[in-house]
Amino acid sequence: MNLNIEKAQHLTNSEILATRALFYRYGSWLLGYIVEIVKDHEVAEQYLADIFKEVPYKINELSGTGSDSWKQLRMLAQAKLKAAYHRNLSGKDFFAERVKFDGVVSSLTIEQQIVFCGVYYYQKSTTILAHELNSTDAEVKRILREAFMMMKNG
Repeated sequence: MNLNIEKAQHLTNSEILATRALFYRYGSWLLGYIVEIVKDHEVAEQYLADIFKEVPYKINELSGTGSDSWKQLRMLAQAKLKAAYHRNLSGKDFFAERVKFDGVVSSLTIEQQIVFCGVYYYQKSTTILAHELNSTDAEVKRILREAFMMMKNG
């Protein structure tokens, strides 16, 4: 997927670089998040592109000191999906179910979210995640168990 944000002449180089950095860091997570909601990879990619077209205009809040970029991007996605849902009321209210689920996931630590989402959304093995996180397979499994326990216990 190509962002094509370089063609937007009113953006500075720093805005373009910051947007690309956010895309490379969180784009796959956000795509997985959207795919789980809309259940269509092609539609999810279009939402992802639409979201990242807005990112340069919100770059200060997304990449500022103390900001939680992943949370901010997820909120942008939720707003875009909610608006689309309200435009098409003939469908199932998948957004409400997803927000309820996200309340549980957002209560996990960042490390637990990465491991849980890696296994659940991207269906990566714990061995692959351990390699990506420079950790051991046993450590990743421990983190995953903790995440499930936190989700189970609320």
